[in-house]
Formats: sequence, C-alpha cells, structure tokens
Amino acid sequence: MLRADPTRIDLGFIPGDPVDVLVPILDDNQDPVEITSGQAASWAAKASVRRNEASTVVLHEWSTVAAPTKCVIVPGTPANVHLLATSAETAAWQDVWPEWVAHWDLQVTPPGIDPQTIAAGQICLRPQYTH
Repeated sequence: MLRADPTRIDLGFIPGDPVDVLVPILDDNQDPVEITSGQAASWAAKASVRRNEASTVVLHEWSTVAAPTKCVIVPGTPANVHLLATSAETAAWQDVWPEWVAHWDLQVTPPGIDPQTIAAGQICLRPQYTH
C-alpha cells in the first residue's frame, strides 16, 4: 500500500529555468517502494497544478500517458516520479498563471489499483530579474 498521507513538497521555480524534480514513491511506513524496470511501464503518474485546492482550472499538467509525456516512472528503490518542464514552458507560466503561488499534487496508479495521491504542496514562481 502506498503512503496514505501525501508527502508535502513545496516547489519554487524561476520562470525561464527548466524544471527537473524527482519525487520518491513511499509506502505507508514511509519506506521506499521498489519498482523494477520491467514493472515501470505498468505504473502511471499524473501531476496537476491549479490556482488553489478548489480550482477546476489546470494551469500545468505532467502525465506518463498524455502527450507530451514530461513525467516518467523511474525504477529503483525507491522508485521515483520524474517531472520535467522546459525553459520555454516555465517562461510561459508567468504570463498565464493568475498568481505567483499555485497548488499541485501528484498521483500514481499502481497496476490494478486506483490512483493514490503521494505528494502535494505549493508551487511558487519567483520573479526573473536577469532575463
């Protein structure tokens, strides 16, 4: 069983810089979940950024199944979810996000089990001064 209480992870980015985040997959005891390279393809992950916890508007999304797939299950102990965004993608965030602080969460779907939220928190954009 995956961790029932999502790990709080607050992220901060400067628009125009790439995003490269690894989120460990933990079980109920906060021990690392092992996923082999042969099992990784049967897992799915999806992370969404929203204006606030109650918002239905998605500001950005990472997914292992939707194109472009800027989200990957990385096998190992612990297995990780790898979230990526290019410099061009993050530069656009400052123009389309209504506030500098948004909220995000990450769900993983093990084979044959419903999606489970393993991480959540705030995403803070920091102003870029030198671009």
